[in-house]
Amino acid sequence: MLGQWCCDNGMSFNEMKTSRSWPPVLIKTLESFSLLTTWSNHISSIVKNAYKTLGLIRRSFSASVDTRTRRDLYLYLVRSQLLYCSLIWRPYLIKDIKLLEQVQRRATKYILNDYVSDYKSRLISLNMLPLMMVLELNDLSFFINNTSKPSPSFDILNFIRFSDSSTRFSSQSKLLYASPSSSKTRHSYFNRLPRLWNRLPYIDPNLSAALAISRIKIYFWDQFLLHFDSSDVCSYHL
Repeated sequence: MLGQWCCDNGMSFNEMKTSRSWPPVLIKTLESFSLLTTWSNHISSIVKNAYKTLGLIRRSFSASVDTRTRRDLYLYLVRSQLLYCSLIWRPYLIKDIKLLEQVQRRATKYILNDYVSDYKSRLISLNMLPLMMVLELNDLSFFINNTSKPSPSFDILNFIRFSDSSTRFSSQSKLLYASPSSSKTRHSYFNRLPRLWNRLPYIDPNLSAALAISRIKIYFWDQFLLHFDSSDVCSYHL
């Protein structure tokens, strides 16, 4: 096909410089596919790239740069990498959670130029939540925005449902799984979202999506102040 294209366009190419075409690897079953891929490898790759960007920022912007600028650089250039498409791959293994959170731990030291205070104190000084809580906020924000302004090409309520369909955000409207959960899907977005949503306090259904998300952020911040312990991975979540 390539040779015919070259003839049709009056071009030629050196076959000796052309890489040999290898037959594709056929994956016949879902089980074999799952064995070849892990989110841990993906998370490690994300962390590696985030450290590269953080290192570049530290070399380019010394401690003389004001704290707000360093904070913004981290949020826009580093943390954005750690949040991209997190609905798909959000970690649930302790080793992956620690790996991701460690990036923000180091970043807060650089931002504040503080290598003495504990992680929680640095987060409070910067008005930032632990990274795992931010990932949970991403889950909730996507759900609220999608139910407030449904997309014609995607209806999230095809995958999860409310126990009481009369109102969406009432305290009685608990989220339920649309299909049974399995060990392989337990930590997927549509399976973990109901567990997260059902732990939230009452949310006025008349609130706009932006205001509802803002109220949830306030709740997350209160929970962070009350329960977060930098030595306890379980406290990194809501």
